[in-house]
Amino acid sequence: MKHFRNVLKKKIPYRVFLRFVIYFYYNIFLLLKVNYKYPFLKKKKYATLHKNGFLKFHVDRNYRILESYEFKKFYEKLIKIKKSSNNLGRVIYNSADVIKDPFFKLLINKSAIKEICDDYFKLNYSLVTSEVWWGRPNFKYSGYNLFHRDRQHLTSLHFDLNLIDMFEGSGAVEVIQKDYSKKIKNYWGGEMVEKIDDITKYIPKKLLNEAIYSGYGRQGTIFCYNSMLNFHRGGICTKKERLILHICVMENVYWRKERYPIWQNIS
Repeated sequence: MKHFRNVLKKKIPYRVFLRFVIYFYYNIFLLLKVNYKYPFLKKKKYATLHKNGFLKFHVDRNYRILESYEFKKFYEKLIKIKKSSNNLGRVIYNSADVIKDPFFKLLINKSAIKEICDDYFKLNYSLVTSEVWWGRPNFKYSGYNLFHRDRQHLTSLHFDLNLIDMFEGSGAVEVIQKDYSKKIKNYWGGEMVEKIDDITKYIPKKLLNEAIYSGYGRQGTIFCYNSMLNFHRGGICTKKERLILHICVMENVYWRKERYPIWQNIS
C-alpha cells in the first residue's frame, strides 16, 4: 500500500487527487446545486490573495478595532491567562470561549475577514477554529515548525492576527508563495517537509528567500493565507514570543471530515 501511495504521489498532484475524491464523494451536480454561492466569473477584489495565496493587511483598515473597549478587555484577559499558570500549552484561549468574546464578534463584523472570504471562496464556508496561540523560546509546542500543506478540504483560509508586535525570531507564520508551492511535488496534504534541502530540490536556494513571505508586523497585522495550497510553517520562536489569534475558515466540502473545535456558519 505504501509503495502504491508513493507511485501515485509521483504521478498525480495532491490537489488533483483531492478534487477528484471530493467530487466523487459529493456528486458534482449536487455539490454545485447545494453549495454553489458565488459567481465563478466575478471580478476579484483581492487579486493579491488569488494570485499569491496570501495577503497581509491591518485589522484597523475599516474600523479602529485596536482602540476599542472590547479589544482592551480581550487583551487584559490574555495577560491574566499568561500569568495564571506555568503549564500552559500553545492554545491558551480556546475556540468555544473566543467566539463568545465581544471582541471576536466585533472583529468578524468590522474587519475585512468576511469580505475577503466572500471574495475568495466559491462555495459556502464555515468558521472551524478561532484560538489564541502563545509561542515562546525554548517551548517545544509553539507551532508546526516544518513546512506542510493542510488536507481534507479544497480551500481554506487562515487568518493570523498579531496580538503583539512580531518581527524576526518571533515565530510568525512563514508561507511559500503559490506558484513556488506548486513546484514542490511528491508531498500530499498533512505531510511535513523534514529538511529544507527537500524544498531546494524544486526551488533553487537563490530563489528561496523571494519565495517565502512572513507574517511579521506590528500589533494588529493580519496575515491571511490558503493553507491547502501554500506550504507554510510557524512557531519558530528563537528570540521573542508569538501571540496570535488564529482563525481558520473552510469551504463546506471535504473528503474526510476531521474534528474541529467548532463548525459555525459565518457566510
